[in-house]
Amino acid sequence: MEAVSSFLIAPTTAFLISIVLAVAAPPIPGGALTSYTILFVQLKIPMEVMAVTIALNVILEFATTAGNLFCLQAELVELAAGLDMLDAGKLREGNRS
Repeated sequence: MEAVSSFLIAPTTAFLISIVLAVAAPPIPGGALTSYTILFVQLKIPMEVMAVTIALNVILEFATTAGNLFCLQAELVELAAGLDMLDAGKLREGNRS
């Protein structure tokens, strides 16, 4: 029974710490980097893994930022269309002069 309880403690601890750190991380590019040290120490992950984690975070953050900006623009167009603030003819016309 002790093996089962210790087996469940590690993922539960990782889950709870991740939630708290996700809320505590500043909402700026690179803000999650501040949370990695705390998470790695609490989960006893070797600090050598931090370099790989930071490199992956920087690379993946480019894609995340692009996706966020695309969704923001799509949301603005959708809201403008819902409020009848778009000139659909002008949009369809494009750059044709």
